[in-house]
Amino acid sequence: MPHHVTVIFDDRIPPPPEVVAIIGKVPFSRIVRRRKRFGTEIQAAAESAHCAFQIIETDEAASALAHHIETRGPGFLYLLLPSCIAPLYMEQLTLVMKKSAFALESTFLAPISGDAAAVILKEKDAIAFLRAEDTEDRRNILLRLSEAAPEMVDRVSLVDIRKPRSLFKFLVGSTEARHFNDTLAEDGVFHKSSSDVAKMEAEYRYFHVAPEEMKRFLMPTFHFWAKGGKGGYSMEHLPVPDVALQFIHGALKPADFDLLLDNFFCVSGVASKRK
Repeated sequence: MPHHVTVIFDDRIPPPPEVVAIIGKVPFSRIVRRRKRFGTEIQAAAESAHCAFQIIETDEAASALAHHIETRGPGFLYLLLPSCIAPLYMEQLTLVMKKSAFALESTFLAPISGDAAAVILKEKDAIAFLRAEDTEDRRNILLRLSEAAPEMVDRVSLVDIRKPRSLFKFLVGSTEARHFNDTLAEDGVFHKSSSDVAKMEAEYRYFHVAPEEMKRFLMPTFHFWAKGGKGGYSMEHLPVPDVALQFIHGALKPADFDLLLDNFFCVSGVASKRK
């Protein structure tokens, strides 16, 4: 029989300084992705998978949840998702949530990343983790558990967004393709395809017919193809969040915006007279 699953979204790990410089002083759960907060997106995935959802933001909340688990009886599993571990493929995470109901033992979704891991926990393991006294204690519990617990093949592409490069990949990958488009980013190249072949060819050719003075503002396109009722092209993939993302997260300060305008007008050949 399948178990009842509760997704525990652990938002206690604070972003490191290099990440705060990008997103501002906000917890990982409040990162904006796909026009939604990251925590809201995880909660929606849990609801779609028919799982209960619980976010913990303090050690006191974790201790209270441990007590609740201890008194609720058998038949439950707990999918621990630290907010610093993000899925690049949310649809696959929803599928994993559904399948986790059939787990026979505590199981890791991916390797441990420092002191954090996405892991399906049986009752006693969930209680032990939630009652851990500090970060080092939680790390040791995960390490001991990993010595015996199996690990899934990571089809979700979980990344540790405490690392700026992984955060950029997570944020840039948040742009959703329209229903008739397919997109893929791999090995530094962004691939786009669609059943609208004429549209793909027009997008591909735009760079090549643009005036020379405009090309410095455009990404070069290459490898146009058309076959079997579909077409597509490629371009370089730059994993850098745009100014809008920094503005939304409160990381763009007045001085940064001032510098941005100065650089923009310099590139445009217009001397900035602002003070």
